[in-house]
Amino acid sequence: MRRQSRQTRRGFSLLEVVLASVLLSLVAASVVGTITFINKAEEGRRHRLVAFEVANRLLLMYLDDEKAITQSPEINPNLVIRQDGYDFRWTIAYEPVTVEGEFVADSGFSNGVRMLRLSVYGSKDDGVPTDRIAEVTRLYHTLHQSLTESKLSSRQRTMNDAAMRALNMAREGGGPPPSGGGRR
Repeated sequence: MRRQSRQTRRGFSLLEVVLASVLLSLVAASVVGTITFINKAEEGRRHRLVAFEVANRLLLMYLDDEKAITQSPEINPNLVIRQDGYDFRWTIAYEPVTVEGEFVADSGFSNGVRMLRLSVYGSKDDGVPTDRIAEVTRLYHTLHQSLTESKLSSRQRTMNDAAMRALNMAREGGGPPPSGGGRR
């Protein structure tokens, strides 16, 4: 019978197996932790994106018809809005803004300028608002309300705004040159 020396034995010792198992579990835990972190971050970004979409839609609806959004039983700051699996609550506030400048002071434009601030909050299962997720602000003039009351669409209001800017440029002398400028 031959005895094998220690150098010729093949295989792993118990200590080597335990160390390899510990190393493998540490690597697996870090990979799982990283994947979990990425998934949670993506879910948070998606939640904020949906909140900004809701805020933008509500602001546009408010600008189109202020009464429809604040007095509608379906879209009301006191009710929860459900969008893409998330629940939201919202508030809208506006404050007067002072506009300064020589042209603005002469035109009377500074009267009626407001800052709209629409905030969207998360909502718990019981409907209680949580922290603010999105906030959208917009400057607008009360002239907008008179246009809204006359039931103009957003496209028509945009066209009217462009026409008003062109008219103001023409009054200031910055308009296009007069027509009919041929040779005599």
